[in-house]
Amino acid sequence: MEHVPNEDVLFLRVHPQNAPNGELQASAFKDIGPGMSTNWQKYCPTAADSKSLAAKPKGHGVVSLVVEPVRSIPLAVTHTPAKKDRSHTTVAGEKTPEVREKLLQQATWEILPEDKPST
Repeated sequence: MEHVPNEDVLFLRVHPQNAPNGELQASAFKDIGPGMSTNWQKYCPTAADSKSLAAKPKGHGVVSLVVEPVRSIPLAVTHTPAKKDRSHTTVAGEKTPEVREKLLQQATWEILPEDKPST
């Protein structure tokens, strides 16, 4: 586990249902287990690399978030490497509607999701 600097970037995979017609929804920002699962750019250099780490990458999009504004919400950003994913980083803290809206305002599309849902 390492300290994640404020100026660094996190990638978040977005399921197509959370971005109808390419419109990112606040519902994309949700916890799975102890927090929202992201990939730290230090160990996952591109959005395409992040997408490829998904169990089912087909159709998913990827957004980027800068660490400092995420911490200012305030949410905790902690490097939590997994066996097969050194880049894994958890964004912990309650994802209230207000928090999700702030994350939505900070997110930048890197890879748009495919319009048709994967089957």
